[in-house]
Amino acid sequence: MDIVFDDGSHIYRPVLSAFQFLFPRMSPAGIYVIEDVQTSYWQKYGGTSVDMRRTDTTMGYLKRLADSLNYTEFEIENYEPDYFDKHIIALHFYHNIVFIQRGLNE
Repeated sequence: MDIVFDDGSHIYRPVLSAFQFLFPRMSPAGIYVIEDVQTSYWQKYGGTSVDMRRTDTTMGYLKRLADSLNYTEFEIENYEPDYFDKHIIALHFYHNIVFIQRGLNE
């Protein structure tokens, strides 16, 4: 797959499960798109507008991945990069949509 466009449930658990399953199976330069990420801020979808530090919402998870773009600069002793650290080279955040680009991040 060269591109995946997630227009699914908008509930963070299935969105993140789909990403974690499909992203590693994409072509090496693929692009994964998640839309309607605003539901990360809506309680009825399991999100929050109060605790922006939560990493279990779609946006919270993606913000953590943005930090992981720079994992080689982390000052964490014995840090072991995971698959996503090593295979995401860009995240592009726009209003209610995020593009995640695969590649080797070494």
